[in-house]
Amino acid sequence: LSPSLTMHVHRAVPSRVSLLSLLMCLGHHPALVYCFSGTELASLKTDLFHEYENTVRPAYNITPVAVGLEMFILDITKLDMVEMELSVDMFMRQFWEDERLGWEIEDYQVDKIVMTREEEDMVWKPDTFFYQEKGRVDTMNSFIRISHTGSVLWSSRIRMTLSCSLDLESFPFDHQLCPITMESFSMTAKDILYVWHKGEKSIVLSPKLSLKDFLVDNVETHGVEVEEGSKTYSSLIVQLTLHRSGSFSFVFLFCSILVFISWLGFFLDSKLTTEKILLFL
Repeated sequence: LSPSLTMHVHRAVPSRVSLLSLLMCLGHHPALVYCFSGTELASLKTDLFHEYENTVRPAYNITPVAVGLEMFILDITKLDMVEMELSVDMFMRQFWEDERLGWEIEDYQVDKIVMTREEEDMVWKPDTFFYQEKGRVDTMNSFIRISHTGSVLWSSRIRMTLSCSLDLESFPFDHQLCPITMESFSMTAKDILYVWHKGEKSIVLSPKLSLKDFLVDNVETHGVEVEEGSKTYSSLIVQLTLHRSGSFSFVFLFCSILVFISWLGFFLDSKLTTEKILLFL
């Protein structure tokens, strides 16, 4: 090749590579995420929250915002019969629509964005609380995901202690009912409505629970409206039914029989010293 032709070839190759890269970015190619994710994501967040007011709920003064709930119970670590409290470790997922947070994919080439824990306060969130809550450990594990349609998901891990009134009349063959009630702290049913996001499948229980003396017999979900004075609140209830394990009942009965047998020594003749000693042992 002549020097001029060689120089022409070397100059043409980078141009073709650049053109190919541009076409990959403009087309529906996986490389699009690489090309646009940084710049477009930052621009999208700036545009979404430029005039966004996180203290005003979606559809304010129009319709109540519907919040769907899901719950994955990772563990039930303790059911304290003395303090009458239940310790639970779970993931709670809340879903709602906020049309102010929607955008056109063609404008930003981004389908969804994830807000970190530091950015969560930029978004309006329902003030959901647990009616039976006695204490909570902040796990620092949560995120918010926003879809281009305005759908919002808030997922958080919660470790907390709940009050649970126990009925020990049938001990050690007792069954306990422990409700978990959720509702808004400040907004009535006119502003927020809670629903189970997947109906009866909204509650998932881990098969490996560290609860020793009890087994979870049944899990029920309910949606109710609670009247407090002149106001009505939307509430969701998870009803946990627990029964004492058979091994615990067997050990308790066995020990009770041994104690009863040892008491028989008090009713034996005073001359049967050897028999009394064997019973007490």
